[in-house]
Amino acid sequence: MNDPKFPEDSVVLFNQRFSCGHVEVPKAIAVKEPACMSKVGLLTPAERREVMEFEKYSLQAKRTRHKAELDEKRRRQIMVCRHPEGCVGVDGPVADGTYVYKAKFSTMKLKEDKMVLHAAKRVDFLAGKQSSVDKLQREFLGHDSSIKDGQATKFCQSKNRFNRPNLDSHQRLFADSPNQINPARTQHLRNEDLAGKNYNIVTGAGQEYARSNVPEKCPNSASHVNRQAHPSLIGAKLERFAQYTSVQSKNPLY
Repeated sequence: MNDPKFPEDSVVLFNQRFSCGHVEVPKAIAVKEPACMSKVGLLTPAERREVMEFEKYSLQAKRTRHKAELDEKRRRQIMVCRHPEGCVGVDGPVADGTYVYKAKFSTMKLKEDKMVLHAAKRVDFLAGKQSSVDKLQREFLGHDSSIKDGQATKFCQSKNRFNRPNLDSHQRLFADSPNQINPARTQHLRNEDLAGKNYNIVTGAGQEYARSNVPEKCPNSASHVNRQAHPSLIGAKLERFAQYTSVQSKNPLY
């Protein structure tokens, strides 16, 4: 407690405990610095007892505050790591005054403001291109409502826009990124390409980027022939000495 209006230095909350078959509710005790703390010289036994009790309660309050700060930091880290989009009913990037998702809220706000500004400029630009009022100060094919209402002179069919979804084509084509990166698929394709050989088979130079993380395939030798053929080419004669292996035995992930 750092408020100078209160004489207490701290508040101690003792842990609950079991006594005589029931649970005792933890009690909060306000700790006030004794007057003998500023006394110079010898202290009486009663004054020394007050000083020792004050130090004991102050240390207990310090440990309580320290544990509360660590619990708060742990809660924030868990929410940010395990719930990056926010916790339902607790906190989130769209909540007012959020502290845990402050960075994500700023990013979303900046993106939204940029989108609104871009849409407003685009509306003004298209309004100047599709209407002759801005240049001619009059509508080229306008209807004079004072003569007859527009519904009365209607003779052509109009489009029904009630069942048509309102698609934001500009956002979908120019703003949103359709690329979806799958690291597992990329690594699998690289493993199939290198076959576990993290070096160039011609020059012997090592692969510096996008290395394979699977063991190298067993090379051919006099006692072992590691060949593969398409199932349409494999017959009983080719499989007699188990020299050809069908590619159907492979089970690719992708």
